[in-house]
Amino acid sequence: MKINSKDYHDYVIKENVLVREFEQMYLNSDEIPWHQNEQANWLDVRLTVELLSRLERFERIVDYGCGLGYYLNIISSRLRIDSKCYGFDISKTAVAKARQLFPQYDFLQADLTLSNNQSILLPKSQNMTLHIIRATLWYVYPEIEIVVSNLIQQLAPQDTLLIVQNFPPLDGEFMGKQVIPNHNALIKHFTGSEARVDRYLWFEQYTDNSSDSWFIGAFRKIE
Repeated sequence: MKINSKDYHDYVIKENVLVREFEQMYLNSDEIPWHQNEQANWLDVRLTVELLSRLERFERIVDYGCGLGYYLNIISSRLRIDSKCYGFDISKTAVAKARQLFPQYDFLQADLTLSNNQSILLPKSQNMTLHIIRATLWYVYPEIEIVVSNLIQQLAPQDTLLIVQNFPPLDGEFMGKQVIPNHNALIKHFTGSEARVDRYLWFEQYTDNSSDSWFIGAFRKIE
């Protein structure tokens, strides 16, 4: 689909249709999508750092749907991760720009919606790894089971999978509600015979119609 727009929103969801033309978005948008460069003090970031500070010390991070790498850099810096960190994104342009912005990390192109995706496999490591997917599930909800399977397969027994996802007001209609109507449904998608929830935060915003209610959950593989 060819879109002629400078507004990044038009490449994501438009007129209640899931567009997800992320390569064109990173090529054509006038501004940095989702204001990735301005999020250092956002609520979910501060809550995430607080939750992670209560877990074991991680030695590397893998960020799925990393965009331009700003979030990976924030979390890596605040957790003082010294070893190699990785970011995956579906857009080759996002990956190229992220490499320029943050050359200390490895950025790779990958599509989480492809079954048994080998492109997201990393070298085996004994290091305790934090795997993150943030604010991405609304864009992959039609393939949620594939995405869940791909993410769980990446986990070693010592690893943690961090799901950070914002929600619109739960009493209204929103895209993907039939798949993830609330945070409890999200937990159910990621738990079962292979993974369990370790701890989570749920912050719900009642005062306006913004998508600023946040689920922040840590999941572990069942040994």
